[in-house]
Amino acid sequence: MQRLPGTEALRQLALAVSVLDGVELEPFGAGLVLRDGRPLEVSWDEAAAALGADGLPDVLDLDDTSSPARRRLRRHLQLRRALDEPGAPDRVRALALPTGSAAAPGPGWARTRVLGGATEVGPGLLGLLPGPEVVPLSPVALAASGRGGDVDAVWADALVHAEAMGELAGERLLREPRVLVPVGHADVVTLLSSRSFRSALAAGCPTGMRAVVVPMRRRGWVDPSHLDPAFVGSVAALVEEDDRAFPRPLLVTADELVLVRAGGRPERLALDGISPRPQRVRAERPTD
Repeated sequence: MQRLPGTEALRQLALAVSVLDGVELEPFGAGLVLRDGRPLEVSWDEAAAALGADGLPDVLDLDDTSSPARRRLRRHLQLRRALDEPGAPDRVRALALPTGSAAAPGPGWARTRVLGGATEVGPGLLGLLPGPEVVPLSPVALAASGRGGDVDAVWADALVHAEAMGELAGERLLREPRVLVPVGHADVVTLLSSRSFRSALAAGCPTGMRAVVVPMRRRGWVDPSHLDPAFVGSVAALVEEDDRAFPRPLLVTADELVLVRAGGRPERLALDGISPRPQRVRAERPTD
């Protein structure tokens, strides 16, 4: 580990991304150039902005694959290259993340929020990584690439697509009523952001309110009263930060998604959605 000033630290971080993560780049005086295709310049100011509010740590551990600074710079450079491709707007999807998630790319990303304050929804890009994962499109990458207007043009279609995936997930509930998994390119948190899926969940309970646990973004369970009370928090603590979802149960209605309040004795909460006294569950609600 080493202490480095400003631009020199960014240069060292970029070289670590190049050597250890296989991103073809070449530093120069004002920034770096991506070389895996048409040369693409990224200034040091842009690279610093991509690191977010935390910026560069005082001490860089360039060999640490879990380093937030290295992970964010790598992702930013990958996004900049992907956004430089002609078909990028066709791969824009609506992506939901838990409010305060480490995977969120910073202020200005969220374009809508589900009532209840548990999730926020913003643009993501499909095809950056192998498989069906959608990666958040950061405002910094969009501004630097000049693609912000393209995303605006397709955003309404992205929301319609998310609702369609929610409808498919609702149909799947009839076959698999206990386990929540991704459908298409929509992970479980994104499915919960769609009104179509929340309505399907709530319809399965006489009270119109359903309890779910979703400790990771790609897996969840419905009516979790049969699970160990410590299960959700334990799983959420074990998964990587970017894959983490909700450390406590959620209450779902057609219109809202509410995170159960922290503290108390979770084993005594009415979480199965059919309790005669659901009012005993206290839930967080937005203060604004």
